[in-house]
Order: sequence, then structure tokens, then C-alpha cells
Amino acid sequence: MVEKKSCLRAAYLMKGIFSILLLICPFVYGQSLADADRMFDRFEYAQAAKTYEEIAKGRKLDVESRKKLAYSYYTIGEYKKCFPVVDSLVRYSAVEPFFFYIHGNSAMAVENYDVAKASFEKYKSKDDEFNVSVLIQSCDSLKVWKNDESIIVQGIEGNISKADINGSKYREGYFLFREMALDSLGTEMTMASVDLGELMITQPIFVNKEGVSNRITLPEEFRQSAVTSASLLNGEGLFILTIAEPASANEAKRAPHLYLAKFDDSNFSFSDIQPWNYSGFEDSTGCAYASVNSRGDQMVFTKIGKRTKGSDLYLSTLSNGSWSKPVALNDLNTVFDEIAPMFIGDTLLSFSSNGRPGYGSLDIFTAQVNENGFGNIVHLKAPLNSFSDDFNYSLINDTTMYFTSNRASGIGDDDVYSYTLPRKIEPIVDTVSELDVFLANWQDQRIYFDFDKFTIRDQKVIEEIAAALIKFDGLQIVIEGHTDIRGKEIYNLELGKQRAQAVNNEFVKLGVNSSNVNVVSKGESDLQVDCSKGCTEEQHQQNRVAIIKIKK
Repeated sequence: MVEKKSCLRAAYLMKGIFSILLLICPFVYGQSLADADRMFDRFEYAQAAKTYEEIAKGRKLDVESRKKLAYSYYTIGEYKKCFPVVDSLVRYSAVEPFFFYIHGNSAMAVENYDVAKASFEKYKSKDDEFNVSVLIQSCDSLKVWKNDESIIVQGIEGNISKADINGSKYREGYFLFREMALDSLGTEMTMASVDLGELMITQPIFVNKEGVSNRITLPEEFRQSAVTSASLLNGEGLFILTIAEPASANEAKRAPHLYLAKFDDSNFSFSDIQPWNYSGFEDSTGCAYASVNSRGDQMVFTKIGKRTKGSDLYLSTLSNGSWSKPVALNDLNTVFDEIAPMFIGDTLLSFSSNGRPGYGSLDIFTAQVNENGFGNIVHLKAPLNSFSDDFNYSLINDTTMYFTSNRASGIGDDDVYSYTLPRKIEPIVDTVSELDVFLANWQDQRIYFDFDKFTIRDQKVIEEIAAALIKFDGLQIVIEGHTDIRGKEIYNLELGKQRAQAVNNEFVKLGVNSSNVNVVSKGESDLQVDCSKGCTEEQHQQNRVAIIKIKK
């Protein structure tokens, strides 16, 4: 599981940014305190937390055990459970400063930003191991940020109880990296017994356009290696991989490095694996997550070593058949961590960082790629980003983005999530055939509203639709106003009307012929999501909508 680079000095140990490559995870089940402590010491924080929970049902945990429980919750992203535990701990005068750091992060996740800011300030006054300046800025930013209601993310089918990490697109499929377990003899274990493994490694899988997973084989000398990224280098099937050898006696090989490999997609195998010229071996650094643009002339990857500021992004370019010495992307790097760069075509680069205002952990950002370098950095808002680690944001096909997250709502340590890109209305020319195409491709458009409001939030969508309606003057449309089930029926009927009318008013301002528009209110009578047995706030949001339909 990819986790924050936090630690409680000598008392507690935590896996670093590249720890997914180095996991050694034996553990045993049990309900005794010794069992829980043993799981904690072996980094099995999810199992440790469950065991501490069971013990706490019968007797009160001592302070040290509560510290370990709080840390376990924090590490696996269970911030709602973590907050009350660590909130009690920070009231002790002798508690280590690190718990103020945990308290701040947990308070952020439960949207108690003033408490979070105060805790970070308290930590800052007690310790300087972690620079919390960005987290303090984030507390202020979070007060005004709004979730992107147009995005709905969901875990993909097939996520397992351990780690699943999405990779890059290749032809009509994509790469996936899945955590596997080996026993003490190096034999791969079944998924049913994966939790009993002596060594956890991530192995490459290729998923074709039908969704069928194909395990990729490696040469025998790399059988116990962990592979966490693969990016096409050229049209001859040459790839650049991230590989670590966690069981190696050679310390240098236990760190991640970049390798070149031939991919045979007829039998799903990597062969002829050799270190890349700037693999990290040459300067004693760890290098990982290489991504190559679609032209094949730019490579961006993550490097960590004595001369980097945390984990930094580096760029190498192809010229006259040779890759240049990598240079740091200082426009993107911060004094914290930047990892997991992924090209989206040739004009956009995604990466993850905890060095800019965000949700507290690794957040996904995008940067424009142009002739002058990388710029116009954009932070993606929730629900795409979360208070846990989010990374590997990539385009899988023309309509779908994938990314990886260790948010607590997932199935495993890391899970792959997807969301569908919003459909864009293409520019329309004034011909009958173009109109036919427009009508054939039309999908009802939705404008969402805040609770008990009829203020327009998404002006851009309205402008795009208005442009098409003006071009095809004479098209008859209906704007339906909807509400959620909260409030009285008669009130909701009026609120639905106000929402539909608000959309119509914007259309008229933009030049749409009002005689082509019919405004109706559905109130709460035609729910998009059935809330008769209760709904989450996200589901209520789906019902607070104005739907634009064309009378065909």
C-alpha cells in the first residue's frame, strides 16, 4: 500500500513512498494484546486495528495501545475512527508531538478545519520534523472549496483485498499491477491465503478491451521482483518498467529502479530486461513510475535520493536516438513529494503531490505540457481526490479515466477507481445532416444545484448547450426542475420550478429563443435516486437537478 512518508521516530515505523515495492507482511490472527502488537509491528495496520477494537470491547485500552490504534486507523485512512481516539490522546501533556500531526490530518478528514489548523500549529510549536505549512494553508482552502458534483467515481470490478494499481493504456487495453504473496520458499500463494504470505510483491497484468486479465510472465531471475509501472517506449514493443527486488541480498536492488524490457503481447511476457541508462543504479537513487508521452520523445519519472527534495519529478528527452541526462522539473517539484507522473497524450501530465494545498495526503494534479515546459498546474477536487493518497490518474479510453486510491471505502489496501469524462457537445454547422447527427448523439443534460438553492453553478455547460440551441433555432426543449425529498411537497414543487426557470433565464440571456423552451417542475415527484429508505448526501445531490430534454 502506498502511504504517507510519516513516522513516529524510533517508536513507530511506517512504509515510505515506495514501500509497496518492499512489503514483507507475515502476520497471525488473534484477539490478545500481544497479537495486536505483533500485527502492528509487522505493518499489518488494518488487522491490528480490528484486533485492538475487539480488545476494547471487553476492557479499556492503555495509552500505548490507544496510540497504536490511532496510528493504525490513520495509516489505513480510517480518519473518522481515528479522530476520537487521537482527540483523547492529545489531551495528555506527555503525548508525542506526532499525535498532533495525526490529530490535524484526522480533523481535516472529518471537515473540522479549525481544529485541524490548531493541531498543526500546536505540532509546529513542538516539533519541526514535518513541515506543516502546506497543511495549514490547506485548512483555509478547504473551507471554500466545493466538491466537483459532476464527477462520480466508483471502484472497478475485480479489486482485491490487497493492492491493485492501475497503469498506462496500451493499444485497446491497459496495464494493472496486483499484489501477490509468496511463502517462505518463494512459492506463489493462492488469493485465499494471500494474507499469510511471507513476501508481498506486485506483479504486472494486462487487461484487454473485453476486460479479460492476462498475467504477464517475467524471466526467472525476476520471478520474485515487484513491478509497479510499465510505459511504452517505442513502436517496437520496448517498454520501460519500474522493478524492485525486495528479497535481494543486494541493498541497491531492493530499491526501485527503471529497466528496459521487450513486451510480447501474443504470450504476455516481458523479456530482455536490462537497467536503463539512468535507472538509479548509476547515482544510488530510487527511480520509479516512468511515463512516456505518445510521441515517444519525453519521459517523466520519480526520483528519490540524497540530492532530491523528498521525491521529485525528472524529465529525460529523446534526441538522435539517445535519452538525455534527466533534469529536475522544478516548476512542478516542491520540498515535499511528487510521484506517479502519467502523460495523457502529449499535452497533459498528471502527477501526485503532498507539497501543495490539498486534502492532506497525496493529491492528483495536472499540468499542461508545452514548448516551454510544464505549467498551468490544476488541483483536482473531491470526489476524485480524497483525504487519502490518490495517484496514477490516466486515460484508459476515449471516455474513461482511471486512478488509484487507498481511501477507506475501498476493498483493498489500494484500489483502482474510474470515472466517465463528461460528454462535450461538438461545434455544430448549419446543415441538415449535422443536425441529424446532433440529435442522434444528444443525451439529456443535467445542471445540479446546492441544497435549497436555485443558483446556477455550472455556467460552462449552459453556454455549450445554448450555442447548439441558437445554431438550431427551432429545436423545442423542455427544462424539468427536480428536488430531493427533503421539505414539503408544495415547497419542492415551487423550488423545482425556480431551478428550471433559472436555467431558462440563462438561456435567454445567451440568445436562446424563449418560445422554443418549455419550463416544468417535477418537484420531488420524479426522483433520479429512490430515497424512500434513506439516501446519502451524494444521492440527494443527484435529485437536485434541472434536466434539459429535446422534443424529438
